Amino acid sequence: MNLCSSCQNGTAIGTGKEPQYSCRSQGKTVTAPSHCLFYKGNAFSVDIVIVTAVAVELDAVLEYLHPSGRDAWVAHATTSDGLWWHCTFVSAVNPEISARIAVAKSRNMGLVAASQLATTGIFLFRPRYVVMLGVAAGAPGKTGLGDVIVAQELWDYGAGKLISDGAEGLKFLPRGERLGLSEQVRQRCAVLQGNRDFSVKIAAVWNEGTAHSETRAPPKIHIAPLVSGAAVVNAGSIWNEVHAQNDKVIGIDMESYSVAFSCLCASSTLYRPEAIAIKSVCDFGVHKNDASQKFAAFTSVSFFREYLIKFILGSDANASPCLYNVVIED
Repeated sequence: MNLCSSCQNGTAIGTGKEPQYSCRSQGKTVTAPSHCLFYKGNAFSVDIVIVTAVAVELDAVLEYLHPSGRDAWVAHATTSDGLWWHCTFVSAVNPEISARIAVAKSRNMGLVAASQLATTGIFLFRPRYVVMLGVAAGAPGKTGLGDVIVAQELWDYGAGKLISDGAEGLKFLPRGERLGLSEQVRQRCAVLQGNRDFSVKIAAVWNEGTAHSETRAPPKIHIAPLVSGAAVVNAGSIWNEVHAQNDKVIGIDMESYSVAFSCLCASSTLYRPEAIAIKSVCDFGVHKNDASQKFAAFTSVSFFREYLIKFILGSDANASPCLYNVVIED
């Protein structure tokens, strides 16, 4: 008997792309995704896994990614796999094209927790994309609050070696492995970067919200290096250390590199999940406060929503994105 691997309460019937279940708990036949995200029989049950690290990031995804807001999302919790929210995003142009999306928040902030969540999502769903959305610190003078940073290059700025430097004590030699954004994704993001009307629209939607007391300017979109580290940054001196490794770095967070690293380790000849980190500036790494976190999380999600509509569900897609999860060799 092939039971639903989440609630162990549905017997699989049928062998289609979306197997159906004779669900004991509901007393009716249901399509697998509407019953339980963790069903067996379809290795590619989700097209996009979204990783978040704090509540404000998860809330922004649930509130702003899908046109129906929170009503579009269904939560599934299991003892072994944790709490995941899922929805189906249907193309407004072609209703036959859709993307199934799952999102979760890691137990803690930081590289280890984000890597564990990303790896769990990859193992469970075999997604085409693994996306890190949320907030980050932006380089002072180079970024503004709410600016979107698409990570063109990622590494752990704390990875390296400490050596004795005589009377001066210890010297740090950075040795972080650098992971890059795929050229196809970079070029697509550059299309959105060059669309000034898109940035204006993001700010307009936010400013029209009745719960937002502060008017925000249109965010700039940057495609540039972003680095990750193990600690929350609240000191201006961190930028001197980071820019000593690469003076083009404009963002610092605690998770994005580990999500990309998880995708790298999960890649094989027949399966390559695409890692995308889209973080927005909520502070500058000094004198931190939470005043701009909600706006930053909103701009991050808004950018990916446009990417999803234009390039994943766009006219260039002629089938469900999950069909492209496997590279077919001749």
